[in-house]
Amino acid sequence: MQIFGKHTVAGDLENVMKVIGERILQINLDLDFLRNCNKEYYMTQEGNESVRKLSVLDGLLPGYNTYNPELWQLKKTINYVNTPYLSLHYPLLKRDDSYSHGIYVSISNDILCLTGLFSHFANWTSFTENKVASSGYIEIAKQIFRVLGATELIVCSEWCMINEEHELFYSDFEALKQAHPQKIKDHLEGLSAFDLHIIAL
Repeated sequence: MQIFGKHTVAGDLENVMKVIGERILQINLDLDFLRNCNKEYYMTQEGNESVRKLSVLDGLLPGYNTYNPELWQLKKTINYVNTPYLSLHYPLLKRDDSYSHGIYVSISNDILCLTGLFSHFANWTSFTENKVASSGYIEIAKQIFRVLGATELIVCSEWCMINEEHELFYSDFEALKQAHPQKIKDHLEGLSAFDLHIIAL
């Protein structure tokens, strides 16, 4: 599951990077919701059976639920087909700088795409069924996307789209909404991997 939006920052990727670096410091995020969803499921073998268990997330950074804007890391990178994009990362785990170990926003073309900890975004049910986590991340997306010009958020799985994430334009979502209005749902709970949940800003 991912949260998408459209930024309106003009210019090339270098200018977009400059503007984002300035505007990200204007927001103040509430990360306290993470104290109530700081566990993850894992699989373990017990005899001949695989058992699903719950444990506290390993390696959470000290003060992970207290927002510090100085922790943001913004860089230009390329994907596996050499398409350049921007990577904005706020670390929550001390494992490495992987996008799944913190709050992560990728910026390519006019698309903003936010994800969080792997245990919260690994599939659509882990996001939609955890109301504390989903509400917290949606509020984070609102704060970040709003200062970059977005007027709505779209919660959906990347399975909704044919193109690779960094090849998308927001017009692809507009076309999808027009071609398949039945995919637009007014609720997050029970959202399938091929549905869209739209939130106005």
